[in-house]
Amino acid sequence: MDTLKILHVSDNGLPDTRIEKSAISAKKRGHEVYFAGGTSLNVNHFITSFDRDKIFTLNWNSRARYYYEKEWNAVKKQLTNIIKDCKPDLIHAHDVFAGKMCKQLVFDSKEIPMVYDSHEFWMYYVDFQYLENEYFKNIDPKHKDIPRLWRQWEIEIVDAGIPVITISQKAKEVYNNIGNDNAFVVPNYPAREETRNIPEPRMHDNFASVFVNGGKPPSGNEVPLRDIDGFLDLFNKNRDLGPLRTIGWGHPSGDGLVPYGALNRQQMYRVLCESDIGIIPWKPHPFHPYCSPNKAYEYAHAGLLPIIPASLKTVMNDLNGMAITFTTYDNLRNLITLFRNHPFRNDPDILHDHRSKIYRHARDYLTWDNYEGNIFDAYKAL
Repeated sequence: MDTLKILHVSDNGLPDTRIEKSAISAKKRGHEVYFAGGTSLNVNHFITSFDRDKIFTLNWNSRARYYYEKEWNAVKKQLTNIIKDCKPDLIHAHDVFAGKMCKQLVFDSKEIPMVYDSHEFWMYYVDFQYLENEYFKNIDPKHKDIPRLWRQWEIEIVDAGIPVITISQKAKEVYNNIGNDNAFVVPNYPAREETRNIPEPRMHDNFASVFVNGGKPPSGNEVPLRDIDGFLDLFNKNRDLGPLRTIGWGHPSGDGLVPYGALNRQQMYRVLCESDIGIIPWKPHPFHPYCSPNKAYEYAHAGLLPIIPASLKTVMNDLNGMAITFTTYDNLRNLITLFRNHPFRNDPDILHDHRSKIYRHARDYLTWDNYEGNIFDAYKAL
């Protein structure tokens, strides 16, 4: 493949680990990478492969995403000028808003080839994120059809034959069934470079669980597919579970919680390595088989025992059946109690050996590097 000038486009800003890993993969192959997206924060605080002079800001807001003509066209004009300035050979559009805009700007006119990277599998995600969300039912009635419009955008992108990069085999099968044979899977695994210095797992004198969450503390308006209502109460009301370390929230309240706030990748891995169990506390949901949540694989690389909802079937397969699954929070509480108190406190080698197997499996098989070639297969499919 010839050296390319690649413009990554998103409605979000940096940091975004999937976008950044894609750019790192391209730079390793000698390509030149640019980014155009929402406001990028604390760029020096996170791993990034974009030079500062190759990061451009697009003024995305809710009205632009809702397809209001004035705001949509304002972002479109900004992106048009950025494309004129950096003259990319290829556009890598991330998620449905960037995908729709880039399709309008460059694909329909056959100006510049593009690929579409579906981080969230929008065709199904929309149903659960918005249409089945009680909170969303109370918004302005004129916005209620917007999620259906977003779903239709992704269908149009996929139906146009634009190469699609997606997060799971289950999502790829849906795209194939629509008629797009150019769908490629790149799971949300960590890159080898960011995990290569993580040591073998060890037992700790003080047992602790950890939860990595990139969003905000629960507000009561959580979408069903990431519903964690009542999870924090498990640790605040059941001190025999030990502490829960939270990463990504500012300061969630409760005596059973140890908040670390936002951390960069290396700081996050240090906290993970000092913990024993990594939890994805989402209540089981039918969307989960299509998910590939970063945190499950970060836990595995840190040598933690992942406890995940039983509906995260893709993750369970990826971990070769070595994760522990729960169906209810009562079930989850009992599992944590078991692993904290018996029989592993008396025979710690049992838990340590299992964590070591997970750690080695992750290092051998669950790395971004093993799948990054699929990105360039998508580029070649243009």
